[in-house]
Amino acid sequence: MVGTSLMKRLPASPEINDNNLGLYLSYLSMKGVKRHAAIMAGIEPSQVKALMKKDHALAEREQEAMEMYQELIDMELHRRAITGEQKQVWFKGKVVGHETVKSDRLLEFMARANNPGKYRDQIQVDATVRAGVLVVQQSLDPDEWEKKYGDMRTNQKGVDSTCTQPGEADR
Repeated sequence: MVGTSLMKRLPASPEINDNNLGLYLSYLSMKGVKRHAAIMAGIEPSQVKALMKKDHALAEREQEAMEMYQELIDMELHRRAITGEQKQVWFKGKVVGHETVKSDRLLEFMARANNPGKYRDQIQVDATVRAGVLVVQQSLDPDEWEKKYGDMRTNQKGVDSTCTQPGEADR
């Protein structure tokens, strides 16, 4: 009984209309967080998610808003890496000038993103893998194992082999 009285007091979710969908897409293009954009537009996030599954045209508009947000990020990266930011230079408690501060690290990331063939890390891996499998049908103590498999040798190709006759690995 408590659950039903509680449900009566909660307001119904507002209807989704063109106005709050427009707000949602606008907030999304500026902030890039779907849940936050829905709340700011006055829409229940779960309603937006369900609507995007049904309406493919609206899902495409949502994707375009996310692309706009990515472009906003790219513009900010460019500003910080290429144009730089003006910072005040202080001396003895007074502003004596300004300097332009740029981010070398952001510039490096942008260079790699825009030309990965030229600016990627050059990594060279040289590995030799040696593998072998030894199947033992019964449990042996170390002395028995040594008697039975002690003549195991490594051939020229680095592959372990078991020799049944002494000197067979040398052939």
